[in-house]
Amino acid sequence: MARIQLRRGSGAFWASENPILKPAEPGYETDSKRLKFGDGSTPWRELPYFGGPGEVPPDMADLIAHVNSLEPHPVYDDGPSLVLLYENAKV
Repeated sequence: MARIQLRRGSGAFWASENPILKPAEPGYETDSKRLKFGDGSTPWRELPYFGGPGEVPPDMADLIAHVNSLEPHPVYDDGPSLVLLYENAKV
């Protein structure tokens, strides 16, 4: 059975070493339990963290704002379309 091992270390280790990870190479910060992925040229301290608790990817922010908006989307106001969706068990 194959085993995958990630480069890992504490935040202090990564900050002091400041390595450049290969493209798509993951680095795991053990104390914060967060990941960064290399691009082959950016030092560790300049790489962004990959996701994390409570973080929303930038492309999802617009979708979440739309879903939570008090202003309805025009498609939702079209009664006949909603009837068709319900009749065809799509909702």
